[in-house]
Amino acid sequence: MPYTCYRTYLLKKYGLTKRQEGYNINVTKNRIERNFNFGGIFHSLNFIKNITLSLLFIYGVNNYVFDMTLTSGSSMYPLINKDGVILFYICDCSLRFFNELKNMAIYNYMNILYTIYNIIHRNFDNINFVKVKNTIANKIENLKNKIKSNQNVYKRGDVVLLISPINSNKRVCKRIIGIENDKLYVNDFNSFVEIPQNHIWIEGDNKLDSFDSRNYGCVNINLVIGKIFFLLDPFRSFSFINNKGNCGIEPDRFVHMSN
Repeated sequence: MPYTCYRTYLLKKYGLTKRQEGYNINVTKNRIERNFNFGGIFHSLNFIKNITLSLLFIYGVNNYVFDMTLTSGSSMYPLINKDGVILFYICDCSLRFFNELKNMAIYNYMNILYTIYNIIHRNFDNINFVKVKNTIANKIENLKNKIKSNQNVYKRGDVVLLISPINSNKRVCKRIIGIENDKLYVNDFNSFVEIPQNHIWIEGDNKLDSFDSRNYGCVNINLVIGKIFFLLDPFRSFSFINNKGNCGIEPDRFVHMSN
């Protein structure tokens, strides 16, 4: 057989063999895809991933941003209906985080005012700038007082959800009456108590039917779960709480009020 013909024969045979191998690979691949539905598996995995991410998002929001709870009882009547209401609250983590952001913003504002004050003080002795300097100085002093008051995340009058100091499996809703370093009268003004650091004094609005700090004393601030900001009484009413309209603090009860 001539060399050219033999070479042509080999090329044809080799090409046919490669095409056959490619065909066999495609057939095998198709059989695998038919036996194992990868598209369905990927779809299922994607669905599971989306569900997992959604659950993690909901968990994060409910534990670190805000949540709601159903509560009933007469200890906070008339603010909270004794038949049961839904309370929405901001979680403790979020309150502390935004309080820190607020303080950082105030600090930065104070630094700007200090800079302006120093520039005026060093470069302008004109009498017309005295009022400007005094205004800036007063503003700085007010900001200092605001930072001092912001040291306490929770204020007097806040309605909070917290873990019961006597039963860790129970959550209670009460109003903050006193904060750390306050001195207030108890036992019908027969004695007073000084609230230690990192503690609060809580009571129910319905003092005749409330088990609170008058029974178990001051409460550690770490037991607070969050601050109530909205109340929903199904089919009756809804309202924002912790505003001046429903904050009942008795100034006469205080021997000393901190901040």
